Amino acid sequence: MPPWYAGLRIASDEVRTVLWLVLVLAAAGIPVGLLWLSLAPRREYEVVEGGFRAVEPQSEALIGADTWLLILTGLLGVLAAVLVWWLLRVRGVGIVLGLATGMVVAAMVAWQTGELLETGPSEAQTAQIGTIVTPALQLGAIPVLVIGAFLSALSYMIQVCFAASDDLRRSGPAHFNSYSTEQPTAPTELGPRAGSPAPSAHGAANLTVPPIVPTSGPRPAAPDDPRR
Repeated sequence: MPPWYAGLRIASDEVRTVLWLVLVLAAAGIPVGLLWLSLAPRREYEVVEGGFRAVEPQSEALIGADTWLLILTGLLGVLAAVLVWWLLRVRGVGIVLGLATGMVVAAMVAWQTGELLETGPSEAQTAQIGTIVTPALQLGAIPVLVIGAFLSALSYMIQVCFAASDDLRRSGPAHFNSYSTEQPTAPTELGPRAGSPAPSAHGAANLTVPPIVPTSGPRPAAPDDPRR
């Protein structure tokens, strides 16, 4: 019987698929960053004497940028898990790790894409009193970057739970036979004891079975017995 950790080992055919999966998800982070740049709200400030003043003190834009990045990366993670499940036949623990790793990389790429392309106000704008300026796009909560990885792994595991076949429709032969610790043994046959010569055909033909003599009770009288 295979050990309990046999199914947790990453097969050789999964490594290349995992690498391609991470690269594809990392590339998908660029359009996600562009969407974040266009959808995330910005808080407006007015240039005053000695600094800036928020136009709306109570604004949803304080958490709006983080919320939009969370939504976009979460949707990407769920979509990636569904597509990987239906398009790939290589399945296992390595695919789950590839999804989680790729989604973390995709979220970081989206974050940096949005912040690099968003330029803040120029020095001329900040020097003129009364000007309304918008600061550069920034991420306030760093843990947002792992939400997409969590949702992708969760979505993939949900599909595993509802799989109709036990082997998850994996491609190629199963990898559990190589981990078996018990080897079948051939049935032993009774034969002559080691070291003793085998009986010849002539000797085997002359073998006679001795008569069975009862061990208890009166013995039968012989034909010449005078007691009869």
